[in-house]
Amino acid sequence: MAHLCQGRIVWTPVADRNRRNRYPRPVIILTPDEQIGQAKELFGVVASNTAAVINPRPPHCIDLPFHPSGRVGTKLRKPTVAVCNWVVAVDRAEIEDMGGIVSPKLVSLILEERQRIDWSSGESADEDARETNEKDQTDV
Repeated sequence: MAHLCQGRIVWTPVADRNRRNRYPRPVIILTPDEQIGQAKELFGVVASNTAAVINPRPPHCIDLPFHPSGRVGTKLRKPTVAVCNWVVAVDRAEIEDMGGIVSPKLVSLILEERQRIDWSSGESADEDARETNEKDQTDV
C-alpha cells in the first residue's frame, strides 16, 4: 500500500478556485517527510489537467510527467500541471485515494515557485492553505 510522503499525489475533496464544486482533486503533498508522521493536517498544491491546456502556460504552473497508460512515477494519464498558487490544506481523514509520486527534483521546483509566490505576496504556504480550507468549510 502507498504511504504518505512529500511528493505523493493524493485525491482529497477540494473546492474550485471560486470555492464551489468541492470534489476529490489530485493534490501534491508538500509537507516535509519529517513532519508528516505527527501532522493531522498536511499542505500541498493542486494538480490540474484543465490548467495544462492553458497556452501560454503561466509561470506558476509546472508540468508533471504523465503517460496515457499511467506508466510513469506520477501515475498520471493526462497532461497535468502543479498549480503552485493553489495551495490547500489536506486533512488526513479526507484522503480518498493515493496516486504516484512527483520526483524530488520537481518537488523542489514547486517549492521554489511557492517561495517566489509567498515572497511576492508576503504570505506563507501554511497560512494560505489554512485560509483556503477554512473558506471551503464555510461553503459546504
